[in-house]
Amino acid sequence: MAAGHWNSFGMRTGSTMKKLLIYPAFSEPAQCADVFSRILWYFAPYDRYLQSVTAFGPFSEVPLEIPSYIDEAAVTSEASRKVVQKVRFEEPPKSAEDWHSALQEADRILVWQQPESMEGDPFGSAKAMREAFGHDKVRIADEERMNTAPSQMLLAALSLMSDEAERLADSRRKLDDFKKRIELPVGYVFGTGPSLEEAWRYDYSDGHCIVCNSIVRNAPLLDKLNPIALMASDPIFHAGPSTYAQAFRQSLVACMAERDFHLFVPWRDYAVYLNYMPEEFHERTIGVPLFTGDDYNLNLEERFEVLGCPTC
Repeated sequence: MAAGHWNSFGMRTGSTMKKLLIYPAFSEPAQCADVFSRILWYFAPYDRYLQSVTAFGPFSEVPLEIPSYIDEAAVTSEASRKVVQKVRFEEPPKSAEDWHSALQEADRILVWQQPESMEGDPFGSAKAMREAFGHDKVRIADEERMNTAPSQMLLAALSLMSDEAERLADSRRKLDDFKKRIELPVGYVFGTGPSLEEAWRYDYSDGHCIVCNSIVRNAPLLDKLNPIALMASDPIFHAGPSTYAQAFRQSLVACMAERDFHLFVPWRDYAVYLNYMPEEFHERTIGVPLFTGDDYNLNLEERFEVLGCPTC
């Protein structure tokens, strides 16, 4: 699947690049390769915002052995190679003061493993680190201990963006273009639950259909529904680096090549889709911001955002 170019227009004059620090130190090559394959996947779409990546461990370069469960594009894409060139490994600081200085110098800190007990570690927990340096600066994405790690990795990468308003405006423009397709007053929304089997019993020609997720693999149903939009919002199974998510995106790309529908994804995941999907589908891909709260927003014209979960 040939990737497109998320960086299709430049940053504004005066935009700043960020220094990323990976914490804590690595010790094993396989461990480092696993974590960095994920880091490259999520941060490659934002390479133009990234000045440097500092990691700690006994390595001279990033181990690029791709785990069998990771989409190889994580390390083979053009943007990923650019990020690799910005990575430098250093010896772990020897004292609490030296750790503090290194962490203070970084613009963003990605905690890939929550420290339990490290010699010289000035923090007893990642939570204490966030209290010390700020929640915006520190993101905790511990794959072994947190089921929200993929969301946190996506948000950590998104936080590098220095021209977000401009990017959002472009996504909103594409929503305005999508609205021109709406000609009928009725809408039908289809999820992937057991009641989907009942969809065959009815006629939907009086309205527009919107589908979700793995329905992209159900060609007969897509023929019947002829959807104008598809929604995909899972940070693990849709936007993540796993081979399972890769298979979903391959089906999605094949479906978009055959059918004329728009793809709606969370703003959190938008750059990932644009970076790893062919450029010919970028104009039909719309990223919508998420918000947390108790109310639903059903009018994207008035508020360009939808309700997400608290950890999104």
